Parts: sequence; C-alpha cells; structure tokens
Amino acid sequence: MTKYKAVLLDIDDTILDFQANEHESLKAVFSHYHIPFNEENIQLYQSINRQLWSQYENGEIDREQIFENRYSRFFNELGVEYDGKEADELYRNYLNEGHQIIPNSQWLLESLKKHHYLIYAATNGVKETQYRRLRDAGYLPYFDGLYISEEIGFQKPDGRFFDSIFQSNSKLNMDETVMIGDSLFSDIRGGSSYGLDTIWFNPRHVPNETDIHPKYEIDDLTELKQYLDLDE
Repeated sequence: MTKYKAVLLDIDDTILDFQANEHESLKAVFSHYHIPFNEENIQLYQSINRQLWSQYENGEIDREQIFENRYSRFFNELGVEYDGKEADELYRNYLNEGHQIIPNSQWLLESLKKHHYLIYAATNGVKETQYRRLRDAGYLPYFDGLYISEEIGFQKPDGRFFDSIFQSNSKLNMDETVMIGDSLFSDIRGGSSYGLDTIWFNPRHVPNETDIHPKYEIDDLTELKQYLDLDE
C-alpha cells in the first residue's frame, strides 16, 4: 500500500492543457494584429516567453516584467509598432477563457477524491487565471486548496514556495506527500530539492538530459495507479 496521503498537483500541462490553450490564444492575438500565424512567428514568441519565464523562475526578474516585455520584444523582432502591454492584456484575457483538459485528468481527480487523498494545486501562475480555468473546467471543487506563486510571492522551484505550503498546512506531512508535474525544472527539481518524492508526467516522451531525477516517470495519468492507491 502506498505511503502517500496527499498530492501536490501542478496545473498547466498536467491536468489542464496549457499548450492547447496557448495555441488558441496566440492565434486570436495574431489575428487581432494581422500577424501571420505561422510556425516561425509562433516559435519566435515562445522563445522570448520561455526566456523571460526562465529568468523569473531563477529570481532574475519579477512576474510583471514578463507581461510588460514579451510582446514588446516580439513586436520589435517583427519590426512592427504595437503596444506590447496592451497585447499582453488581450492575450491573458484569452488565456483566462481557455480550460482545455489533459486526457484522464478528470479520472485522476475523481479517483484521488474517492480514495480520500488530500489534493492541493501547486502552480506557478496568475491567481485569476488559474482559479477561473479550474472553475470553468469543473475541477475547482476537487481541490482542498490552491497554492499559486502569485499569491505566495515565490515560484517553483524556489524552496520558499514549498515552505509556504508546509508551514501553513498542518494536514501535510512531507513523507506522505508527492509532487506531480510536467516540468523537470520547476516541479521535479523543486520538489526533489525540498525533499519530496516526485512523479514526472512526460506524455511527449521528452528525453531527460539533465541531472534532475524524478522518483517515478509516467506518460499517462492512469499510470499513477502504480504508485497511488487508486484501484477501483
């Protein structure tokens, strides 16, 4: 029988399909500004966005600098003159409306609840966006609580993100808690460095060429039956 009684569950690309949501939101923004929605432009935006989020996760910039700069840099690279902050606000409005789900995520939440696990979201993101997307997907009632970097003031993999969870919640015991997520850096490194067991959700079979080692790896959420008591 598993030792786990609680799960810290990442949201984006673990139970909600952020990549699909991002794709549709980008498409809408590009259309608004009459920018060709092609692979070259998509990759340019994503490269800029990833760089800024990486700087944020490393503590080099604050979250607002991401929103202030990503579209401004993107437009500058394209040689067009639009208001980057206005574009980012439009983009985030579209993101707020998206709540596409990851296959078997509802099964997972229902099974965890049925078997009396404590379920906590542990996510880097914007409070308004995460609450709205979970609510619109019908997932919010499954959670016993949400820990969101915007509210906490620190983001995964920073140990202070996890400090805030365990220091504020007497129901959680580190030895009985597992971190589940798709990001090797923020979820797996963050959880492992803090002393938690981790499960890497890797549906795209991305090669692990890092020094980060999850305790377990899965490519489908139903595989969690191997590590959690989720049998019918």
